[in-house]
Amino acid sequence: MTMVPNPPQPRDDPGIASAEDGVVILDGPNGIAITMTAHAAAATGHSLIAAAELAERQSLSRERWGIGACLSVRFDFVRMNVKAH
Repeated sequence: MTMVPNPPQPRDDPGIASAEDGVVILDGPNGIAITMTAHAAAATGHSLIAAAELAERQSLSRERWGIGACLSVRFDFVRMNVKAH
């Protein structure tokens, strides 16, 4: 019999961002870390906020209307030109 692994569950502990030597470091759970330019970090922050707001509305909609209720939104992403220096 094949065992189906449990899918990863969403984390409730936030990442911590810091700035060092002109770059942004985002430390997440379980030792995950990513280093970004200031521009990439700002764009990521805006995207995270928009997604969090949508997820909150979806959660409220699901509570009100039941499972299967869903809100959707079209996101337009701007391609970022990040140059290494």
